[in-house]
Amino acid sequence: MSETSIAGGNPAPVGATPLAFSGEAGKLVGIVVKGLLLTLVTLGIYRFWMKTRIRHYYWQNIQIGNEPLEYTGRGLELFIGFLIAIFFLAIYLFVVNFALSGFNLIFLQEPSAFNFLPLVVLTPLIPYAQFRSQRYLLSRTKWRGIRFGLERGAASYAGRAMLWWVAIVLSLGLAAPFADFDLRRFITKRTYYGDQRFNLSGSATGLFKHYLAIWLFVALIVGLIVISIAMEEGRGPGAAPSDLSLLFPLGFIFFWGYIGLIFGGLWYAGKRTSYMMNRTEFGEGVLLQSKARPWRLVGIVIIGGLLAGLVMTGVMVVIGILMAIFGAFLDAETLQQIGVLFDPERTETLGPDAYFAIVVSAVMIGLLYLGVTLAAMAAAELFIAKPYLAHLIDTAAVTNIDRAYDARQRPQDRNDEAEGFADALDVGAF
Repeated sequence: MSETSIAGGNPAPVGATPLAFSGEAGKLVGIVVKGLLLTLVTLGIYRFWMKTRIRHYYWQNIQIGNEPLEYTGRGLELFIGFLIAIFFLAIYLFVVNFALSGFNLIFLQEPSAFNFLPLVVLTPLIPYAQFRSQRYLLSRTKWRGIRFGLERGAASYAGRAMLWWVAIVLSLGLAAPFADFDLRRFITKRTYYGDQRFNLSGSATGLFKHYLAIWLFVALIVGLIVISIAMEEGRGPGAAPSDLSLLFPLGFIFFWGYIGLIFGGLWYAGKRTSYMMNRTEFGEGVLLQSKARPWRLVGIVIIGGLLAGLVMTGVMVVIGILMAIFGAFLDAETLQQIGVLFDPERTETLGPDAYFAIVVSAVMIGLLYLGVTLAAMAAAELFIAKPYLAHLIDTAAVTNIDRAYDARQRPQDRNDEAEGFADALDVGAF
């Protein structure tokens, strides 16, 4: 059998079926812009239907052996799930606040103590919500008519994640790649395509090697900052202060450290995704392979962020010009009357022209904020999310895909709250 080709010039191994992404940018722009406008009009309610339409777009354009994925989720499910989650979260926070307040008043007699704990007690819900979100997403995904699924285990996953967070803190961050791999394997080993189980083989050793470079860079930056501060303090209390002796090196270190951390973090995120994809399999020897290039993914995020910034700047300039044109038509007396609002000592009565100008100005300021927000969301989807996903898909392949054709249908997983907790905590899946 001859080699097939993966997009980007990378040959797929013999017997591998390449994945492909065929989505058109224009269609995605229409979905996002329309969805954002309707979300604005409906005061946020339409965002559940917008998310569903975006997923339909991505899923139907991801093809495995010329067979597209299918997304069967509905916006109404997400909306009802969100309402259910908000209801239970409200009860949860009420009970926690009541218990903490009672404990404070009875034992500590300090009403302000533990005020931060209601936020802390939400922490275990974050991994719980992420797992539930992943479970819903897989249960609404099909390929060749066979649905994916994820076994129950959200509480166990949350407990595991909390233990790993403690380990990461105690190890000064060195345990992070082992946590990433272990938590991903926890989910992968509970994932199914029909009746065929997924698995994540290998270990995090190779991933740690890539992470260690980032960790050493951060350690170097922290060390240089500590040395700079120690050198300044070593001058002694009687030494004359130096204005630039500390400011310049610290500024230099902070700047390049920040830039390096951004690039390094994005590079590691891409490397981690590729690393885990290459160790994922399911059924009888069906292997997922990835030739994604981490630096290409870094470039997508950086360039996409710059393009998104240009779009937002353009929106700000256009609305700013409109505001300037409107201001040019206002006479001096009207502008003077508007100034009354900002001077508490003045009591003059505003005229009708001033009221009209205030209303229009408020509307334009609102349009400026909403315009920039909508432009940012649309640009991020178009310039970052889409090309990032497209690169991951176009550089991936599946070996022995024909062995998956025998998969039998699995029952529909029940997800009463859908992604409600993830939406409420803003930690949802894709």
